[in-house]
Amino acid sequence: QAAIMSGEPTTGVSTLKTDSQMDHGPIISSFKSQIESNDTNETLRKRLFEESVPFLLQLIPSYTKGKIHLKVQDESKATYTRMLKKDHGYIKGAYLEAAIEGKTINDDWQIPYMKDYSVNPNPETIERFIRSISPWPGAYTSVKINEETKRLKILEAHIFDQKLILDLVHLEGKTPVSFEQFKEGYPNFSFQ
Repeated sequence: QAAIMSGEPTTGVSTLKTDSQMDHGPIISSFKSQIESNDTNETLRKRLFEESVPFLLQLIPSYTKGKIHLKVQDESKATYTRMLKKDHGYIKGAYLEAAIEGKTINDDWQIPYMKDYSVNPNPETIERFIRSISPWPGAYTSVKINEETKRLKILEAHIFDQKLILDLVHLEGKTPVSFEQFKEGYPNFSFQ
């Protein structure tokens, strides 16, 4: 999630000889992989898993024969994330509204699952945020329909002409529809 959200061009997989700490211990081996512009957390995880199979099949025999020299991790380059929670997918309605119009809001949007990481909300950062937490916990916002506030999940989006285009949305209690269909069905909705 963090690599997609921060716009990194690559990510990777590291095999560690773990110790008593979380994600800690010497590195046995690692590899890098390209992050595609349409990758979601789900597609990237699946591809990394598939790339890990031949990697591990080559790595294990060399490791068991003692042919690999372990590398100590450089703790000064470590980055930290948090466990994802259901409420981490919330996007303020004002942020979405501005991004749909192609605008940037000069605000410090703290990405809840990343420690000490914030961005200005704009079409690109919001689109990356949506992809980074798809399918779970999933991006969502609040909308007002007929004086009632409801949750609207944003399932798919893309950037076109420097504007955020919402493709597929899911209003609570309804089935997923295109954003155009949603606007036709609820012409007086407003982001909250």
